[in-house]
Amino acid sequence: MKDHCPACHFVVRAGAQRCGWCGGALQQRQAAWHWFTRSAPPSAVRTIHATPADGRTETFIFSDPQLNHTMRAGTATIDLPTATPSPYTTSHITGQSPDWTPPPPVVARPVASYWWIAVLGALSGLAVMIWQTHAIWGDSLAMIGRMALAAATGMAIWIAVPRTERAGWRTMRGASMAAAGCAVVGLLALGSAATATSWQARQAEARQDYATASLLFGHIHSQDDLARVQQEWALTLASDGQYELATAKANAAVQAAAPLDVATARATLGHILWLWGEQALQAKDLADARQRFQAAATQAPDSPDGLRAAQALAAPQRVTGRLVWLASAPVPGLRVALVSEWRYDPTLHSAETGGERLSATTGADGSFIIDGARPGVTYALIWEGSDGDYLATDSQGHARYLIQVNPLSGSDMGTIAIDQ
Repeated sequence: MKDHCPACHFVVRAGAQRCGWCGGALQQRQAAWHWFTRSAPPSAVRTIHATPADGRTETFIFSDPQLNHTMRAGTATIDLPTATPSPYTTSHITGQSPDWTPPPPVVARPVASYWWIAVLGALSGLAVMIWQTHAIWGDSLAMIGRMALAAATGMAIWIAVPRTERAGWRTMRGASMAAAGCAVVGLLALGSAATATSWQARQAEARQDYATASLLFGHIHSQDDLARVQQEWALTLASDGQYELATAKANAAVQAAAPLDVATARATLGHILWLWGEQALQAKDLADARQRFQAAATQAPDSPDGLRAAQALAAPQRVTGRLVWLASAPVPGLRVALVSEWRYDPTLHSAETGGERLSATTGADGSFIIDGARPGVTYALIWEGSDGDYLATDSQGHARYLIQVNPLSGSDMGTIAIDQ
């Protein structure tokens, strides 16, 4: 049983895997033609130029006009009657194939595809949507950057993975350029995310939108910028008279400031507390003024306003009062004094005084005014008699008329009745 090669129709043995003439594979053989058929299918006919030699053995040169390829001389046996005219077809020939150079392989036509253009369009649309839906610029750029890097990775995998069809050079070049562009855009977007947020925060700060600026600087953990914005916000609130909220922002600035900037933040806090205390002082709310000055002196001791507050709290104050006899008559022209140290001797019924001594003389109505009393110091009131200083005491020997001056305000001892 003999078969024919489906490409050249050379007669081959049944079950052969490769054609002995053209070398082609025979896995997909067509229906065999009988070995003595004089004509082959039109698509397989090849012209043979033969020169008779001696009967059935001929030496010849043949060509394939479809491939434009010429084979070299070879020897084959023509298995036909002698009277068979030329030209022959390959279906008439058996024997050994000639020495020949195989035709060039048929190259599959590249498949052109421009899918990467659609990918870039989709990425652009998603980027615009992300930018419009996210308020923080840095977050938008970070999301766009991650998306671009993911797209670049996918394109690189497509380029690297082998496939059955060969992509066209335009497709490969376009996909390569698109992948490189996505990678560059992704890296730039990720690298500039924090810078974009900082720029957005500075624009908000320039508009005095301190709430937004604080939020953005805190989002990127820029502590120095956050402390600066909190200080500016606190001073703005203080200028509007919102001292309580301003103090809260100033305290936040102190917490957020770097070690080298803590002094500046504390100075801002001290200034706000000083302004708040002055406002209370003008409103005659001495208790509130003392509280604000005390806070300024405590929380910002080294700042100018903290020092001023401490000096105001420690400023000497005035003490007033009025001396009368037990019969309610005023005691004019009597020398009185406030002393910071004293000791009463019950056996001698005398008093020894020392320390700070502030003196004054009563007027015609018995009133007296003593300046220079220091806040926080306890004073005892004495008056001068013919036998020396006289200190009014109780049954236990304790001084009866004592006073401690309050900061920022003088003190009045009221009317004091004494025995002649």
